[in-house]
Amino acid sequence: DDGGCTHTPSATDWGTGLTEADAELRALGGCLSLRSTGTGLELSASVPANATAADAFAAYTSVPRRIDQLLARCTPMMRSVTWFQSTTCLLTARRARSAVAHALLFSGLVAIDRVWYRRAADDRRRAATMLPAIGLLWPAGGRPATGWPGLELVAQGARGRSDIAALTGLAFVATAASARRVRGSLERGRLVENVAFPVVCALTGLAAAAVRRSLARAEREVLGLRERAELIERLAGAVKLRHAVIEPLRGTEGWWERGIMESAEGQRLLSLSERIDVLTAELLGLIAVPDPVRDIVDHLRLRLDPVTVGVRGDWPASAPRSEREPALKRAREQLAATALAEELANQLVARFPPTLAGRSRLQSVHLDIDPLGEHELRVTVRPLSDDGTPGQYDLVRLKATLASMSGRLLTVFDAGGFGFAVPTAVLVAR
Repeated sequence: DDGGCTHTPSATDWGTGLTEADAELRALGGCLSLRSTGTGLELSASVPANATAADAFAAYTSVPRRIDQLLARCTPMMRSVTWFQSTTCLLTARRARSAVAHALLFSGLVAIDRVWYRRAADDRRRAATMLPAIGLLWPAGGRPATGWPGLELVAQGARGRSDIAALTGLAFVATAASARRVRGSLERGRLVENVAFPVVCALTGLAAAAVRRSLARAEREVLGLRERAELIERLAGAVKLRHAVIEPLRGTEGWWERGIMESAEGQRLLSLSERIDVLTAELLGLIAVPDPVRDIVDHLRLRLDPVTVGVRGDWPASAPRSEREPALKRAREQLAATALAEELANQLVARFPPTLAGRSRLQSVHLDIDPLGEHELRVTVRPLSDDGTPGQYDLVRLKATLASMSGRLLTVFDAGGFGFAVPTAVLVAR
Protein backbone atom coordinates (compact mmCIF):
# COMPACT_ATOMS: atom_id res chain seq x y z
CA ASP A 1 0.00 0.00 0.00
CA ASP A 2 1.38 3.48 -0.86
CA GLY A 3 -0.91 5.80 1.02
CA GLY A 4 -4.25 4.15 1.60
CA CYS A 5 -5.33 4.10 -2.05
CA THR A 6 -5.38 0.34 -2.43
CA HIS A 7 -8.31 -0.83 -4.54
CA THR A 8 -10.72 -3.16 -2.75
CA PRO A 9 -11.63 -6.04 -5.10
CA SER A 10 -15.25 -7.18 -5.14
CA ALA A 11 -16.20 -10.77 -4.38
CA THR A 12 -16.54 -11.51 -8.11
CA ASP A 13 -12.85 -10.62 -8.55
CA TRP A 14 -11.55 -12.76 -5.69
CA GLY A 15 -9.10 -15.49 -6.45
CA THR A 16 -9.60 -19.19 -5.81
CA GLY A 17 -8.27 -19.07 -2.24
CA LEU A 18 -10.60 -16.31 -1.03
CA THR A 19 -13.58 -17.74 -2.94
CA GLU A 20 -13.16 -21.22 -1.42
CA ALA A 21 -12.59 -19.75 2.04
CA ASP A 22 -15.79 -17.68 1.72
CA ALA A 23 -17.73 -20.77 0.65
CA GLU A 24 -16.47 -22.71 3.67
CA LEU A 25 -17.44 -19.86 5.99
CA ARG A 26 -20.93 -19.54 4.50
CA ALA A 27 -21.44 -23.29 4.94
CA LEU A 28 -20.97 -22.70 8.68
CA GLY A 29 -23.30 -19.70 8.72
CA GLY A 30 -20.56 -17.05 8.50
CA CYS A 31 -18.99 -14.88 5.82
CA LEU A 32 -15.73 -13.38 4.59
CA SER A 33 -15.29 -9.64 3.99
CA LEU A 34 -12.52 -7.50 2.53
CA ARG A 35 -12.14 -3.72 2.90
CA SER A 36 -9.53 -1.06 2.38
CA THR A 37 -7.93 0.69 5.37
CA GLY A 38 -5.42 3.45 5.70
CA THR A 39 -2.58 0.95 5.73
CA GLY A 40 -3.82 -1.75 3.35
CA LEU A 41 -6.54 -4.35 3.00
CA GLU A 42 -8.33 -5.85 6.00
CA LEU A 43 -9.65 -9.39 5.72
CA SER A 44 -12.36 -10.38 8.21
CA ALA A 45 -13.94 -13.78 8.79
CA SER A 46 -17.04 -14.28 10.93
CA VAL A 47 -18.81 -17.44 12.08
CA PRO A 48 -21.70 -18.04 14.55
CA ALA A 49 -20.55 -18.08 18.16
CA ASN A 50 -22.17 -21.49 18.76
CA ALA A 51 -21.76 -23.24 15.46
CA THR A 52 -22.78 -26.79 16.30
CA ALA A 53 -24.19 -29.56 14.15
CA ALA A 54 -27.95 -29.20 13.77
CA ASP A 55 -30.11 -32.17 14.62
CA ALA A 56 -31.85 -32.70 11.30
CA PHE A 57 -33.69 -35.77 12.54
CA ALA A 58 -35.18 -34.47 15.81
CA ALA A 59 -38.68 -34.17 14.35
CA TYR A 60 -38.39 -37.16 12.04
CA THR A 61 -41.00 -39.92 12.31
CA SER A 62 -39.85 -43.34 11.13
CA VAL A 63 -41.66 -45.12 8.30
CA PRO A 64 -42.85 -48.06 10.47
CA ARG A 65 -44.20 -45.64 13.08
CA ARG A 66 -46.01 -43.67 10.41
CA ILE A 67 -47.54 -46.90 9.09
CA ASP A 68 -48.68 -47.81 12.60
CA GLN A 69 -50.16 -44.34 13.05
CA LEU A 70 -52.00 -44.65 9.74
CA LEU A 71 -53.41 -48.05 10.72
CA ALA A 72 -54.46 -46.69 14.11
CA ARG A 73 -56.41 -43.88 12.40
CA CYS A 74 -57.96 -45.97 9.63
CA THR A 75 -58.83 -49.19 11.48
CA PRO A 76 -61.67 -47.72 13.64
CA MET A 77 -63.38 -46.30 10.55
CA MET A 78 -62.88 -49.56 8.66
CA ARG A 79 -64.37 -51.52 11.57
CA SER A 80 -67.52 -49.42 11.49
CA VAL A 81 -67.93 -49.95 7.76
CA THR A 82 -67.12 -53.66 8.09
CA TRP A 83 -69.69 -54.07 10.87
CA PHE A 84 -72.37 -52.52 8.65
CA GLN A 85 -71.35 -54.63 5.63
CA SER A 86 -71.26 -57.86 7.66
CA THR A 87 -74.66 -57.11 9.19
CA THR A 88 -76.25 -56.58 5.78
CA CYS A 89 -74.69 -59.87 4.61
CA LEU A 90 -76.30 -61.75 7.51
CA LEU A 91 -79.67 -60.11 6.77
CA THR A 92 -79.72 -61.82 3.35
CA ALA A 93 -80.69 -65.12 5.01
CA ARG A 94 -83.57 -67.12 3.55
CA ARG A 95 -85.73 -66.73 6.68
CA ALA A 96 -86.22 -63.28 8.20
CA ARG A 97 -86.20 -64.56 11.79
CA SER A 98 -82.87 -66.31 11.25
CA ALA A 99 -81.44 -63.19 9.58
CA VAL A 100 -82.34 -60.93 12.50
CA ALA A 101 -81.07 -63.46 15.06
CA HIS A 102 -77.71 -63.81 13.30
CA ALA A 103 -77.37 -60.01 12.94
CA LEU A 104 -78.10 -59.42 16.63
CA LEU A 105 -75.72 -62.18 17.70
CA PHE A 106 -73.01 -60.76 15.46
CA SER A 107 -73.47 -57.26 16.90
CA GLY A 108 -73.25 -58.68 20.41
CA LEU A 109 -69.99 -60.49 19.60
CA VAL A 110 -68.57 -57.31 18.08
CA ALA A 111 -69.46 -55.37 21.24
CA ILE A 112 -67.72 -58.01 23.39
CA ASP A 113 -64.69 -57.86 21.09
CA ARG A 114 -64.43 -54.06 21.36
CA VAL A 115 -64.79 -54.06 25.17
CA TRP A 116 -62.17 -56.80 25.44
CA TYR A 117 -59.82 -54.82 23.19
CA ARG A 118 -60.17 -51.61 25.22
CA ARG A 119 -59.44 -53.44 28.48
CA ALA A 120 -56.57 -55.59 27.18
CA ALA A 121 -55.41 -54.52 23.74
CA ASP A 122 -52.45 -56.93 23.73
CA ASP A 123 -54.37 -59.99 24.93
CA ARG A 124 -53.74 -62.64 22.27
CA ARG A 125 -56.73 -64.66 23.45
CA ARG A 126 -59.15 -62.07 22.09
CA ALA A 127 -58.49 -62.73 18.41
CA ALA A 128 -58.17 -66.49 18.99
CA THR A 129 -61.63 -66.50 20.62
CA MET A 130 -63.59 -64.03 18.52
CA LEU A 131 -62.39 -65.12 15.06
CA PRO A 132 -63.89 -68.64 15.19
CA ALA A 133 -66.98 -67.41 17.07
CA ILE A 134 -67.85 -64.91 14.33
CA GLY A 135 -66.79 -67.38 11.63
CA LEU A 136 -69.57 -69.74 12.73
CA LEU A 137 -72.24 -67.14 11.90
CA TRP A 138 -73.54 -68.19 8.49
CA PRO A 139 -77.32 -68.32 8.04
CA ALA A 140 -78.87 -70.69 5.52
CA GLY A 141 -79.34 -69.07 2.12
CA GLY A 142 -77.43 -65.94 3.10
CA ARG A 143 -73.89 -64.59 3.25
CA PRO A 144 -71.57 -64.96 6.26
CA ALA A 145 -69.93 -62.15 8.25
CA THR A 146 -66.46 -62.91 6.86
CA GLY A 147 -65.63 -59.22 6.46
CA TRP A 148 -65.02 -58.73 10.18
CA PRO A 149 -62.63 -61.71 10.60
CA GLY A 150 -60.95 -60.69 7.36
CA LEU A 151 -60.21 -57.19 8.67
CA GLU A 152 -58.86 -58.65 11.92
CA LEU A 153 -56.54 -61.02 10.04
CA VAL A 154 -55.23 -58.22 7.82
CA ALA A 155 -54.52 -56.04 10.87
CA GLN A 156 -52.87 -58.88 12.81
CA GLY A 157 -50.77 -59.93 9.82
CA ALA A 158 -49.65 -56.37 9.12
CA ARG A 159 -48.42 -56.08 12.72
CA GLY A 160 -46.33 -59.21 12.23
CA ARG A 161 -47.96 -61.45 14.85
CA SER A 162 -46.09 -64.73 15.17
CA ASP A 163 -49.31 -66.75 15.58
CA ILE A 164 -50.99 -65.42 12.43
CA ALA A 165 -50.99 -68.95 10.94
CA ALA A 166 -52.87 -70.31 13.96
CA LEU A 167 -55.41 -67.47 13.82
CA THR A 168 -55.94 -68.06 10.11
CA GLY A 169 -56.46 -71.76 10.76
CA LEU A 170 -59.08 -71.06 13.42
CA ALA A 171 -61.00 -68.70 11.15
CA PHE A 172 -60.73 -71.11 8.20
CA VAL A 173 -61.96 -74.12 10.18
CA ALA A 174 -64.91 -72.17 11.63
CA THR A 175 -65.93 -70.82 8.23
CA ALA A 176 -65.54 -74.25 6.61
CA ALA A 177 -67.73 -75.83 9.31
CA SER A 178 -70.41 -73.20 8.69
CA ALA A 179 -70.16 -73.78 4.93
CA ARG A 180 -70.69 -77.48 5.44
CA ARG A 181 -73.80 -76.75 7.52
CA VAL A 182 -75.40 -74.48 4.88
CA ARG A 183 -74.06 -76.20 1.76
CA GLY A 184 -77.53 -77.26 0.65
CA SER A 185 -78.79 -73.66 0.44
CA LEU A 186 -75.99 -72.06 -1.65
CA GLU A 187 -74.10 -72.77 -4.85
CA ARG A 188 -70.60 -74.25 -4.61
CA GLY A 189 -68.82 -71.14 -5.89
CA ARG A 190 -70.30 -68.97 -3.12
CA LEU A 191 -69.16 -71.50 -0.50
CA VAL A 192 -65.58 -71.69 -1.81
CA GLU A 193 -65.33 -67.91 -2.10
CA ASN A 194 -66.21 -67.30 1.55
CA VAL A 195 -64.18 -70.20 2.95
CA ALA A 196 -61.04 -68.98 1.17
CA PHE A 197 -61.57 -65.35 2.19
CA PRO A 198 -59.79 -65.56 5.64
CA VAL A 199 -56.71 -67.08 4.00
CA VAL A 200 -56.60 -64.31 1.39
CA CYS A 201 -56.87 -61.65 4.10
CA ALA A 202 -54.11 -63.22 6.17
CA LEU A 203 -51.80 -63.33 3.15
CA THR A 204 -52.59 -59.66 2.47
CA GLY A 205 -51.58 -58.77 6.03
CA LEU A 206 -48.35 -60.78 5.73
CA ALA A 207 -47.52 -59.01 2.48
CA ALA A 208 -48.04 -55.65 4.19
CA ALA A 209 -45.78 -56.77 7.05
CA ALA A 210 -43.06 -57.79 4.58
CA VAL A 211 -43.22 -54.38 2.90
CA ARG A 212 -43.08 -52.71 6.31
CA ARG A 213 -39.95 -54.65 7.26
CA SER A 214 -38.30 -53.81 3.95
CA LEU A 215 -39.05 -50.11 4.41
CA ALA A 216 -37.76 -50.18 7.98
CA ARG A 217 -34.56 -51.92 6.93
CA ALA A 218 -33.95 -49.49 4.08
CA GLU A 219 -34.72 -46.56 6.37
CA ARG A 220 -32.23 -47.70 9.01
CA GLU A 221 -29.54 -48.03 6.36
CA VAL A 222 -30.24 -44.70 4.68
CA LEU A 223 -30.73 -42.60 7.82
CA GLY A 224 -27.75 -44.07 9.66
CA LEU A 225 -25.35 -43.51 6.79
CA ARG A 226 -26.91 -40.15 5.90
CA GLU A 227 -26.64 -38.78 9.43
CA ARG A 228 -23.02 -39.79 9.83
CA ALA A 229 -22.18 -38.57 6.33
CA GLU A 230 -23.63 -35.14 7.19
CA LEU A 231 -21.52 -35.01 10.33
CA ILE A 232 -18.45 -35.88 8.28
CA GLU A 233 -19.23 -33.01 5.90
CA ARG A 234 -19.59 -30.58 8.80
CA LEU A 235 -16.34 -31.82 10.23
CA ALA A 236 -14.64 -31.40 6.88
CA GLY A 237 -15.95 -27.83 6.63
CA ALA A 238 -14.51 -26.87 10.01
CA VAL A 239 -11.16 -28.45 9.25
CA LYS A 240 -10.95 -26.82 5.82
CA LEU A 241 -11.87 -23.44 7.31
CA ARG A 242 -9.01 -23.66 9.76
CA HIS A 243 -6.48 -24.72 7.16
CA ALA A 244 -7.72 -22.49 4.32
CA VAL A 245 -8.15 -19.25 6.27
CA ILE A 246 -6.46 -19.19 9.64
CA GLU A 247 -3.29 -21.18 9.21
CA PRO A 248 -2.10 -19.24 6.09
CA LEU A 249 -2.67 -15.92 7.91
CA ARG A 250 -0.79 -17.07 10.99
CA GLY A 251 2.10 -18.15 8.76
CA THR A 252 2.71 -14.73 7.18
CA GLU A 253 5.56 -12.46 8.21
CA GLY A 254 3.18 -9.67 9.13
CA TRP A 255 1.57 -11.88 11.76
CA TRP A 256 4.79 -11.93 13.75
CA GLU A 257 6.71 -8.79 12.70
CA ARG A 258 3.99 -6.14 12.67
CA GLY A 259 2.32 -7.02 15.93
CA ILE A 260 -0.83 -8.45 14.38
CA MET A 261 -0.85 -11.31 16.84
CA GLU A 262 -0.95 -8.90 19.81
CA SER A 263 -3.63 -6.69 18.25
CA ALA A 264 -7.34 -7.00 18.97
CA GLU A 265 -7.92 -8.47 15.52
CA GLY A 266 -5.17 -11.01 16.03
CA GLN A 267 -6.64 -12.10 19.34
CA ARG A 268 -10.05 -12.45 17.73
CA LEU A 269 -8.45 -14.64 15.08
CA LEU A 270 -6.86 -16.81 17.76
CA SER A 271 -10.23 -17.07 19.51
CA LEU A 272 -11.83 -18.10 16.21
CA SER A 273 -9.17 -20.76 15.74
CA GLU A 274 -9.87 -22.15 19.20
CA ARG A 275 -13.61 -22.22 18.54
CA ILE A 276 -13.05 -24.15 15.33
CA ASP A 277 -10.86 -26.62 17.20
CA VAL A 278 -13.64 -27.09 19.76
CA LEU A 279 -16.22 -27.55 17.01
CA THR A 280 -14.02 -30.11 15.29
CA ALA A 281 -13.59 -32.03 18.53
CA GLU A 282 -17.36 -31.98 19.16
CA LEU A 283 -18.21 -33.26 15.72
CA LEU A 284 -15.54 -35.93 15.91
CA GLY A 285 -16.97 -36.97 19.26
CA LEU A 286 -20.40 -37.41 17.65
CA ILE A 287 -18.93 -39.61 14.94
CA ALA A 288 -16.50 -41.56 17.08
CA VAL A 289 -17.61 -44.93 18.40
CA PRO A 290 -16.26 -45.72 21.89
CA ASP A 291 -16.36 -49.47 21.20
CA PRO A 292 -16.53 -50.39 17.49
CA VAL A 293 -17.00 -54.12 18.23
CA ARG A 294 -19.95 -53.38 20.51
CA ASP A 295 -21.36 -51.04 17.87
CA ILE A 296 -21.21 -53.85 15.30
CA VAL A 297 -22.91 -56.30 17.66
CA ASP A 298 -25.67 -53.80 18.47
CA HIS A 299 -26.20 -53.10 14.78
CA LEU A 300 -26.51 -56.82 13.99
CA ARG A 301 -28.99 -57.27 16.85
CA LEU A 302 -31.09 -54.46 15.41
CA ARG A 303 -31.05 -55.81 11.87
CA LEU A 304 -31.45 -59.51 12.74
CA ASP A 305 -33.90 -59.18 15.66
CA PRO A 306 -34.87 -61.49 17.39
CA VAL A 307 -31.68 -63.46 16.62
CA THR A 308 -29.13 -63.73 19.44
CA VAL A 309 -25.80 -62.09 18.54
CA GLY A 310 -22.66 -62.66 20.62
CA VAL A 311 -18.93 -61.92 20.38
CA ARG A 312 -15.84 -63.50 21.90
CA GLY A 313 -12.11 -63.49 21.34
CA ASP A 314 -9.03 -61.41 22.05
CA TRP A 315 -8.50 -57.95 20.61
CA PRO A 316 -7.02 -54.67 21.91
CA ALA A 317 -9.42 -52.53 23.92
CA SER A 318 -7.96 -49.34 22.48
CA ALA A 319 -5.10 -48.06 20.37
CA PRO A 320 -2.87 -45.00 20.87
CA ARG A 321 -3.83 -41.97 18.83
CA SER A 322 -1.52 -39.20 17.74
CA GLU A 323 -2.85 -35.67 18.19
CA ARG A 324 -1.35 -34.87 14.80
CA GLU A 325 -3.36 -37.61 13.12
CA PRO A 326 -5.85 -36.08 10.67
CA ALA A 327 -9.33 -35.88 12.15
CA LEU A 328 -10.98 -36.94 8.90
CA LYS A 329 -8.84 -40.07 8.78
CA ARG A 330 -10.03 -41.08 12.24
CA ALA A 331 -13.63 -40.34 11.29
CA ARG A 332 -13.41 -42.54 8.19
CA GLU A 333 -12.04 -45.38 10.29
CA GLN A 334 -15.03 -45.06 12.61
CA LEU A 335 -17.46 -45.12 9.69
CA ALA A 336 -15.76 -48.26 8.38
CA ALA A 337 -17.07 -50.18 11.40
CA THR A 338 -20.63 -49.09 10.60
CA ALA A 339 -20.25 -50.07 6.94
CA LEU A 340 -18.86 -53.44 8.00
CA ALA A 341 -21.78 -54.11 10.36
CA GLU A 342 -24.30 -53.23 7.66
CA GLU A 343 -22.63 -55.51 5.14
CA LEU A 344 -22.48 -58.41 7.60
CA ALA A 345 -26.21 -58.05 8.24
CA ASN A 346 -26.95 -57.92 4.50
CA GLN A 347 -24.92 -61.07 3.87
CA LEU A 348 -26.56 -63.04 6.69
CA VAL A 349 -30.06 -62.05 5.56
CA ALA A 350 -29.20 -63.05 1.99
CA ARG A 351 -27.88 -66.46 3.09
CA PHE A 352 -30.64 -67.11 5.65
CA PRO A 353 -33.75 -65.29 4.34
CA PRO A 354 -36.88 -65.32 6.53
CA THR A 355 -39.69 -67.76 5.87
CA LEU A 356 -42.91 -66.78 4.08
CA ALA A 357 -44.46 -66.19 7.50
CA GLY A 358 -41.67 -63.75 8.36
CA ARG A 359 -39.92 -66.06 10.86
CA SER A 360 -36.15 -65.86 10.94
CA ARG A 361 -34.22 -69.01 9.99
CA LEU A 362 -31.34 -67.94 12.20
CA GLN A 363 -31.08 -68.99 15.83
CA SER A 364 -27.89 -67.14 16.71
CA VAL A 365 -24.79 -65.48 15.28
CA HIS A 366 -21.39 -65.51 16.99
CA LEU A 367 -18.35 -63.41 16.10
CA ASP A 368 -14.89 -64.76 16.97
CA ILE A 369 -12.17 -62.08 16.88
CA ASP A 370 -8.46 -62.90 17.09
CA PRO A 371 -5.21 -61.08 16.19
CA LEU A 372 -3.77 -61.84 12.76
CA GLY A 373 -0.26 -60.47 12.63
CA GLU A 374 0.64 -57.08 14.07
CA HIS A 375 -1.83 -54.85 12.28
CA GLU A 376 -4.84 -57.03 11.45
CA LEU A 377 -7.69 -58.81 13.20
CA ARG A 378 -9.34 -62.00 11.99
CA VAL A 379 -13.12 -62.14 12.37
CA THR A 380 -14.99 -65.44 12.01
CA VAL A 381 -18.76 -65.21 11.62
CA ARG A 382 -20.54 -68.39 12.82
CA PRO A 383 -24.32 -68.39 12.16
CA LEU A 384 -26.49 -71.15 13.61
CA SER A 385 -29.66 -72.01 11.67
CA ASP A 386 -32.38 -74.60 12.26
CA ASP A 387 -33.94 -74.44 8.79
CA GLY A 388 -31.31 -75.10 6.15
CA THR A 389 -29.44 -72.56 4.02
CA PRO A 390 -31.70 -71.67 1.08
CA GLY A 391 -29.79 -68.51 0.12
CA GLN A 392 -26.20 -67.68 -0.73
CA TYR A 393 -23.65 -65.00 0.05
CA ASP A 394 -22.87 -62.20 -2.39
CA LEU A 395 -19.11 -62.73 -2.28
CA VAL A 396 -18.41 -60.03 -4.86
CA ARG A 397 -20.09 -57.38 -2.74
CA LEU A 398 -18.55 -58.72 0.46
CA LYS A 399 -15.04 -58.61 -1.03
CA ALA A 400 -15.63 -55.08 -2.34
CA THR A 401 -16.76 -53.85 1.09
CA LEU A 402 -13.74 -55.43 2.78
CA ALA A 403 -11.39 -54.02 0.15
CA SER A 404 -12.72 -50.51 0.78
CA MET A 405 -11.34 -50.75 4.34
CA SER A 406 -8.13 -52.59 3.35
CA GLY A 407 -9.57 -55.93 4.44
CA ARG A 408 -9.88 -59.29 2.69
CA LEU A 409 -12.01 -62.42 2.70
CA LEU A 410 -10.23 -65.45 4.16
CA THR A 411 -12.60 -68.41 3.89
CA VAL A 412 -16.24 -69.49 3.54
CA PHE A 413 -17.46 -72.55 5.45
CA ASP A 414 -19.99 -75.09 4.16
CA ALA A 415 -22.13 -74.61 7.26
CA GLY A 416 -22.73 -70.97 6.36
CA GLY A 417 -19.98 -69.18 8.24
CA PHE A 418 -17.13 -67.16 6.82
CA GLY A 419 -13.95 -65.44 7.96
CA PHE A 420 -12.25 -62.21 6.97
CA ALA A 421 -9.42 -59.92 8.04
CA VAL A 422 -9.56 -56.15 8.59
CA PRO A 423 -7.05 -53.60 9.89
CA THR A 424 -6.96 -53.33 13.67
CA ALA A 425 -7.94 -49.64 13.41
CA VAL A 426 -11.41 -50.62 12.11
CA LEU A 427 -12.37 -52.53 15.27
CA VAL A 428 -10.34 -50.77 17.97
CA ALA A 429 -11.29 -47.49 19.66
CA ARG A 430 -8.87 -44.65 18.99
